[in-house]
Amino acid sequence: MRCFLAIIFATIMSILAGSPEDRLKPALDVITPDGLLAHIKVLASDEFEGRAPGTKGEELSVKYISEQFRSIGLKPGNPDGSFTRRLRSPESRAIHG
Repeated sequence: MRCFLAIIFATIMSILAGSPEDRLKPALDVITPDGLLAHIKVLASDEFEGRAPGTKGEELSVKYISEQFRSIGLKPGNPDGSFTRRLRSPESRAIHG
């Protein structure tokens, strides 16, 4: 029971420690409508060919998104050092995702 109360207390304290606006401010300062539109235009461009699995467009999309992740300092989470992993589709066709 004491452990449960300690967890509840810690949760409440973390919630009260800062308002959501304060915690989100750094992200809100850099995520802008113009920036989002620029990414949408790249990913929706004819060069990306619709981004369907197993296509050149998918490869370009994965590369673009991975580069964007790296540019903001995210670290890959997979053991092979990538942001992606191989999956199999229901049709047993290998795809990235």
